[in-house]
Amino acid sequence: MKTSLILLFVCFVISINQIYAISSNNKGSDSIDVNSDMIFDFVIERRLQSTMNIGASQTTIISIRPLNLNRLLYKPYIGYLFLGRGDTIEKTDTNKCLWTSYRADLFSIDSSNDNKGTIGRCDELCYLAIKLYIDNKIYIGWLGLNINTINGDIKIIETKLNDVDYILIR
Repeated sequence: MKTSLILLFVCFVISINQIYAISSNNKGSDSIDVNSDMIFDFVIERRLQSTMNIGASQTTIISIRPLNLNRLLYKPYIGYLFLGRGDTIEKTDTNKCLWTSYRADLFSIDSSNDNKGTIGRCDELCYLAIKLYIDNKIYIGWLGLNINTINGDIKIIETKLNDVDYILIR
C-alpha cells in the first residue's frame, strides 16, 4: 500500500472589520486591540507642545505607540512610514526599514495658524505597518487610517494581519 503525504499549508489571516473612531477632542489616549484578544496592542496619544516665541502657540500632536512587544515600521532619517496600496511590508528588518517600539507622530494641529497635516505620505487611507506578537508567533500587517485633516479625528477603517514573511497592501 502506498502512503501519500499531503502537506497542507494554512496561512493564518486576521482581517478585522471593526472601525475604531478616535476623536481629537478626547484628551489623553485611546487603546487599540487590533486582533480582539482582550490585550491592547497600541495606544493613540495626544500631547500639547507650546512655543515660547512672541505670539506663542500650541501644537497638538497625535501619536501612536506600540504596547507589549508590538512594533511599528520606521525608515531611518525619514521617520515612520505611511505606506500606500501596492507597497510591501517585510517581517524582518532591511537596510531601508526597521521595526521599532517607539512612538510615531501621526498628525499635528497648530493652533496659531490652523496648520494641520499628516506626518508622512497619505493617499485616501494612511497605511501604517505593524508587527504583532500573538501566541509566540509574529504577524505583520497594517492599520488603514482615515485622518480627518479638518478636526484631527482618526478612524481605523482597515486592519490586516498575516503570519507570512512579507505582505502586499491591497
